[in-house]
Amino acid sequence: MNFIKNLFLGCFSFSTMIMNAQDAGTIQTDRPDQTESPYIVPKNFIQVETGILFESNQQNEYIIQHPNLLFKYGVHDRVELRFVSELATLSTENFIKTSINTLAIGLKTKITEENGIIPKTSLIIHFNIPYQFKKKNQIQYIFPDFRFLMQHQISEKLNLSYNIGIEWDIEHQKPSYIYTLTMGYSIHDKIGCYIEAYGFFQNKEYPNFNIDGGFTYLVNPNIQLDISASKSLNKYYPGYYLSAGISIRKKVRK
Repeated sequence: MNFIKNLFLGCFSFSTMIMNAQDAGTIQTDRPDQTESPYIVPKNFIQVETGILFESNQQNEYIIQHPNLLFKYGVHDRVELRFVSELATLSTENFIKTSINTLAIGLKTKITEENGIIPKTSLIIHFNIPYQFKKKNQIQYIFPDFRFLMQHQISEKLNLSYNIGIEWDIEHQKPSYIYTLTMGYSIHDKIGCYIEAYGFFQNKEYPNFNIDGGFTYLVNPNIQLDISASKSLNKYYPGYYLSAGISIRKKVRK
């Protein structure tokens, strides 16, 4: 709990520094939904997106991410560098273990702006270093994943976003095909909400279907808070998650 307290105190202390950042529009985040945004962090800006997540996969088993972390740095108008990490605690009937559960580096690059029926499109590529609670299942090499990120601005307040891609499933040691579909709506200048469907497919496995939704609150153009929740729709993969987080952006040099 001290770690979580210090994390959020640090984030809010850091936020007092960002008011000197030059205007670069409103912060655009990949949190809190599963759909990654096609927007690129502006050049010479850093952006930190972090939060806490409680996930229950099945009876008597749960995972707490404390925190999950996405660090982004804009190196070009069309490219951002990315670092992903996750400290998590797994609790089962037999043991409780805390460890790094995710570690990845990568980039997001813009492909095209929205033009009629053509969506705003970007591509994410990550290279993952495998970490897992049960070492006997851990594979011993770096593996990639990628997603195409698309978005249509339906109206001033409404947008439709979707992803398709492939991720590596460490537990089953085979590719997992992912899809997401999100409808986002601006309730107010500072408050947004979304509803989303997402899932995973693997060869010779039952597909995993989920829905989630949440809210965002824009503290100022460079700070955003969020809450979200998800529920599985598949009896073979029961579970849900609850999450809350903060995203902060700052210009680091001219």
